[in-house]
Amino acid sequence: KEWEELHQICKTLKTVAQELEIAIIVLAQLNDDGALQAAKRMRNEADILIKLMPMTNEETIEALSKRYRISPDYWIYLDKNRDGQGEVKIPVRFEKSKMQVIDVANA
Repeated sequence: KEWEELHQICKTLKTVAQELEIAIIVLAQLNDDGALQAAKRMRNEADILIKLMPMTNEETIEALSKRYRISPDYWIYLDKNRDGQGEVKIPVRFEKSKMQVIDVANA
Protein backbone atom coordinates (compact mmCIF):
# COMPACT_ATOMS: atom_id res chain seq x y z
CA LYS A 1 0.00 0.00 0.00
CA GLU A 2 2.72 2.49 0.93
CA TRP A 3 4.44 2.12 -2.44
CA GLU A 4 1.13 2.87 -4.20
CA GLU A 5 0.76 6.10 -2.24
CA LEU A 6 4.39 7.02 -2.87
CA HIS A 7 4.00 6.32 -6.58
CA GLN A 8 0.89 8.51 -6.76
CA ILE A 9 2.68 11.34 -4.94
CA CYS A 10 5.60 11.14 -7.40
CA LYS A 11 3.26 11.19 -10.40
CA THR A 12 1.37 14.17 -8.98
CA LEU A 13 4.58 16.11 -8.26
CA LYS A 14 5.83 15.43 -11.78
CA THR A 15 2.55 16.71 -13.25
CA VAL A 16 2.69 19.87 -11.12
CA ALA A 17 6.31 20.49 -12.12
CA GLN A 18 5.46 20.14 -15.81
CA GLU A 19 2.38 22.38 -15.60
CA LEU A 20 4.19 25.12 -13.66
CA GLU A 21 7.46 24.63 -15.58
CA ILE A 22 9.46 24.39 -12.35
CA ALA A 23 11.83 21.88 -10.81
CA ILE A 24 10.64 19.96 -7.78
CA ILE A 25 13.20 18.17 -5.64
CA VAL A 26 12.09 15.17 -3.63
CA LEU A 27 14.38 13.72 -0.99
CA ALA A 28 14.12 10.07 -0.04
CA GLN A 29 16.07 8.00 2.42
CA LEU A 30 17.58 4.68 1.36
CA ASN A 31 17.17 1.42 3.23
CA ASP A 32 20.16 -0.08 5.05
CA ASP A 33 20.91 -2.17 1.96
CA GLY A 34 21.05 0.95 -0.21
CA ALA A 35 17.71 0.29 -1.91
CA LEU A 36 14.99 2.87 -2.15
CA GLN A 37 11.47 1.96 -1.07
CA ALA A 38 9.35 1.73 -4.22
CA ALA A 39 12.54 2.47 -6.15
CA LYS A 40 11.46 1.13 -9.52
CA ARG A 41 8.33 3.25 -9.71
CA MET A 42 10.03 6.38 -8.34
CA ARG A 43 12.91 5.92 -10.76
CA ASN A 44 10.47 5.68 -13.68
CA GLU A 45 8.80 8.97 -12.72
CA ALA A 46 12.03 10.88 -12.02
CA ASP A 47 13.75 12.93 -14.71
CA ILE A 48 16.94 13.08 -12.64
CA LEU A 49 18.06 10.74 -9.87
CA ILE A 50 20.95 11.90 -7.68
CA LYS A 51 22.47 9.92 -4.81
CA LEU A 52 24.99 10.78 -2.11
CA MET A 53 27.12 7.64 -1.87
CA PRO A 54 30.12 6.84 0.34
CA MET A 55 33.36 6.01 -1.45
CA THR A 56 34.84 2.56 -1.05
CA ASN A 57 38.28 2.33 0.54
CA GLU A 58 39.79 1.77 -2.90
CA GLU A 59 38.02 4.83 -4.33
CA THR A 60 39.18 6.97 -1.40
CA ILE A 61 42.81 5.90 -1.94
CA GLU A 62 42.52 6.59 -5.67
CA ALA A 63 40.97 10.02 -5.01
CA LEU A 64 43.88 10.91 -2.72
CA SER A 65 46.25 10.46 -5.66
CA LYS A 66 44.44 13.28 -7.47
CA ARG A 67 45.68 15.77 -4.86
CA TYR A 68 42.49 17.61 -4.08
CA ARG A 69 42.91 20.34 -1.46
CA ILE A 70 40.23 18.56 0.60
CA SER A 71 40.09 14.75 0.68
CA PRO A 72 36.82 13.41 -0.74
CA ASP A 73 34.93 10.64 1.03
CA TYR A 74 31.61 10.58 -0.87
CA TRP A 75 30.27 10.77 -4.41
CA ILE A 76 27.41 12.82 -5.68
CA TYR A 77 26.24 10.22 -8.15
CA LEU A 78 24.03 11.36 -11.03
CA ASP A 79 22.40 7.99 -11.52
CA LYS A 80 19.77 9.01 -14.07
CA ASN A 81 19.41 12.08 -16.27
CA ARG A 82 16.56 11.75 -18.73
CA ASP A 83 17.70 14.71 -20.87
CA GLY A 84 21.45 14.38 -20.48
CA GLN A 85 24.38 12.29 -19.35
CA GLY A 86 23.81 9.87 -16.49
CA GLU A 87 26.13 7.71 -14.40
CA VAL A 88 28.34 10.68 -13.46
CA LYS A 89 30.30 10.68 -10.20
CA ILE A 90 31.44 13.92 -8.56
CA PRO A 91 33.86 13.59 -5.63
CA VAL A 92 32.82 15.51 -2.52
CA ARG A 93 33.57 15.76 1.17
CA PHE A 94 30.54 15.14 3.36
CA GLU A 95 30.75 16.79 6.77
CA LYS A 96 28.17 14.75 8.66
CA SER A 97 28.28 16.89 11.80
CA LYS A 98 27.26 19.94 9.75
CA MET A 99 25.27 18.05 7.09
CA GLN A 100 27.40 19.92 4.55
CA VAL A 101 28.63 18.72 1.15
CA ILE A 102 31.86 20.29 -0.14
CA ASP A 103 32.90 20.20 -3.80
CA VAL A 104 36.54 19.10 -3.46
CA ALA A 105 37.42 19.93 -7.07
CA ASN A 106 36.66 23.62 -6.53
CA ALA A 107 37.61 24.01 -2.85
